[in-house]
Amino acid sequence: MSPLARTVLLMEQRGARRGRACPVCGAGDPRRIAYGLPAPELFDDPDIALGGCLVADDAPRFRCRTCATDF
Repeated sequence: MSPLARTVLLMEQRGARRGRACPVCGAGDPRRIAYGLPAPELFDDPDIALGGCLVADDAPRFRCRTCATDF
């Protein structure tokens, strides 16, 4: 992934999680799940959960901070 694509992904991830609630516990402010080869800055980002190398169309986009449910 190019540096520009990483930057766009980070911007989208931080904006897209607002207003999402966990379907299990109802907690808000989930972490966005990043798939593929992560940029080094994602390893220490508390707002990002690493989802693994394989990217699927139906992969969950968020991880609850409270109960760790992926949705």
